[in-house]
Amino acid sequence: MLRSRSSKEAPHSSVAHYLGDKKVGAEQWKNFAVQSRNLIKQLASFVKARSAEGRTVAGYGASAKSAQWLNLCEFTRRDIRFVCDNTAQKQYRNCPGSEIPVVDDGALTRELPEYAVCFAWNFFKEILEKEEIFRKKGGKWIVPVPKLEVI
Repeated sequence: MLRSRSSKEAPHSSVAHYLGDKKVGAEQWKNFAVQSRNLIKQLASFVKARSAEGRTVAGYGASAKSAQWLNLCEFTRRDIRFVCDNTAQKQYRNCPGSEIPVVDDGALTRELPEYAVCFAWNFFKEILEKEEIFRKKGGKWIVPVPKLEVI
């Protein structure tokens, strides 16, 4: 359970374990926080700059991770036109916290945006193979993790 630093309640016993572990100490968590903020800023700046240039950007993978990125980067529909996903229950709804629509994954090749942010970077290899036409037609992938890359 997370608590504020000013909480008078004692930390859970597991906290001592993690703080005592040299692999996952307080300094590592601070570094992780700084790296995370930097990635958020980099992705937001890159996508918003492309949008300002009149380029089209879509998202790929309507997951909880994508909702976090969309909201932390403060993306609007002007920045990310839509997010593709192959889960029927997610399609034709909006991403949580935004008005960015979730559409079927076929929209990537139908609409052919110039860029697509891969929010499912843990499946990027498989997505790259599946969406080969997107790249052959000139589309570029934006992969935000572990570092921002344009492929």
